[in-house]
Amino acid sequence: MNKQLARFSVNDFDKYNCLKISIWYWLTIAFLIKGYVVALLSLSNMRDKLAFIRYVYPNPDSFYTSLLTGIPGILLLVVILARRPGAATVIKRLWRKFYHLLVVAVIVETVFVWLLVEPDYKSQVVSALAQSALSLALLGILAFDHRAKINLSEFPEPIETEPSNGKKQKT
Repeated sequence: MNKQLARFSVNDFDKYNCLKISIWYWLTIAFLIKGYVVALLSLSNMRDKLAFIRYVYPNPDSFYTSLLTGIPGILLLVVILARRPGAATVIKRLWRKFYHLLVVAVIVETVFVWLLVEPDYKSQVVSALAQSALSLALLGILAFDHRAKINLSEFPEPIETEPSNGKKQKT
């Protein structure tokens, strides 16, 4: 494992001496929860709160489906944020399967995108193709990303430090 970590600098590690989470995990989570991101951004529009949602999702069904298929993304975001020493056993178990859970969530999201496509509307087909291509690209990059593989093999553990009084403490 040390040989794999040699290519990273000190800034690439978090306070628990684990490699910081790959940007590709964060981008894939953002892709999954895009409906929630759009909903939050629409709240900032003081005049017409639904205008931005209607602009991004002209078909209301696709917006609601995006919220529904984003639920696994929210749960995976919680797993990333709860990944720390002393985390619940369920978080540790989910972390070992994180990539596989992400793959399932992306596939489910892509299937739902295609279920809503009306073949008569070229723009919907193009949008579904673009989302599918992005899904495949994100999963492919994650499958081969060196940092992402190391992330899955690590889980933060308490670090013992020695304060000035000479007694060891766990942080």
